[in-house]
Amino acid sequence: MYLKIKKIKGIEYAYLVNQTYNKRKKNTRQKNISYLGKVLQLQRVKNLTLSSQIKVPLEEFIEQAPQREIFKALIKLELINHGFKIIGGENFVKDNLQVTGGCMRFSDKMNNSKVCFEVNQGFLTSRSLDRLCTPLSQHTDDVECANVFARRVRSEGLDPSEEVFILLFRKLRP
Repeated sequence: MYLKIKKIKGIEYAYLVNQTYNKRKKNTRQKNISYLGKVLQLQRVKNLTLSSQIKVPLEEFIEQAPQREIFKALIKLELINHGFKIIGGENFVKDNLQVTGGCMRFSDKMNNSKVCFEVNQGFLTSRSLDRLCTPLSQHTDDVECANVFARRVRSEGLDPSEEVFILLFRKLRP
């Protein structure tokens, strides 16, 4: 599965797409799995680090926290760095945009429609957390696996520091 951007009447929309190959016809076919929302570009306004957002040392946080909570913290960090304000502990708002923190649902408050944020040369969507938590392949060597993991993290719009990336990769692939 991968993210596909369609431009309709000058507006970009994001879709999660699955591609299959038909051996008999020797062609590929794409099927939309899910509509992710209108694509909105966000500009970075802060440059905070994960260490500044957590209450324990970075190594301890990554070692002890569940994988899902680490990725949630990284997504929250990107939202804060791109101008979102925290309300009610888990929720984030910026202008007409809101992110429901518990389920990481990205939406426009005006019409309650889905949105997708283009940040750091990637796309933060309501599906990002699930896609980031997909297990790493066990059949590749460490370098190839690290490259796959790096592409996954970048494509979801995250930009962790080198230290965070290395600690997280070690946790996910001991």
